[in-house]
Amino acid sequence: MVFDPFQLTVGIVCALLIGMAKGGLAGGLGTLVVPVLSLSMDPRLAAAVVLPILIVSDFLAVGAYWGRQHRGHLKVLLIGAVIGVLIGTATFHIVSEPMMRLLMGLLAIGFVLSRFFVKHGGIGAALPPDAPQGIFWGAVSGFTSFTAHAGAPPYQVYMLPKRLDKVTYQATNVLFFTIVNLVKVPPYLMLGQINQPILITALILMPVAAIGVWFGYRLQNKIPEELFFRLMNGLLFVTGLKLTWDGLRALGLI
Repeated sequence: MVFDPFQLTVGIVCALLIGMAKGGLAGGLGTLVVPVLSLSMDPRLAAAVVLPILIVSDFLAVGAYWGRQHRGHLKVLLIGAVIGVLIGTATFHIVSEPMMRLLMGLLAIGFVLSRFFVKHGGIGAALPPDAPQGIFWGAVSGFTSFTAHAGAPPYQVYMLPKRLDKVTYQATNVLFFTIVNLVKVPPYLMLGQINQPILITALILMPVAAIGVWFGYRLQNKIPEELFFRLMNGLLFVTGLKLTWDGLRALGLI
């Protein structure tokens, strides 16, 4: 694909956001990417462009946390995630572009709202895996990750109350999404989502993501985290409202 100037600008911003998230500015920053990119292109195309960049960024991060993940929670979440990816694959051609814009908007709004209601489990003994809950939220995460690389909110709904220490939580998070992103590759190939123009576009943006990793690492110690994420969540909420409006209008619901 060939970017027009607006798409190129938005693509660069999104690649920076991906890199910054992997560089240490986590907290759902990556969830902003596909909704923002969807403002300038089909959300399904946006998801395809982002996937190779995410995979490369994942491998840059996974080495630092290898062996520190909680295997029990990771196992039940991955079982569910595979189910979610299969559902996303089966429904891919059923969901139109306006429906995808509406879904992206609702996911973005839902994520921001979830930040006010989902709290960390606090200090205490880590809770054991809960298979039914883990598989359910893993499936939701797998589906939303497949459609929009927005698997963080359902993942957090399950994991935040489990009282894991910060390193174990982050290690499980990194490895979970590294594996989920790899699982998404065969369906994306089968559906024709990954092709030569998509890969070329992703390659062009990968150096920008690498700069974002460095930038995120530097920023995490210079900008108050609470202020930064208030701004990011505000931007995500406004983007979600715009996509929801566009989707509802295109579907003739307003």
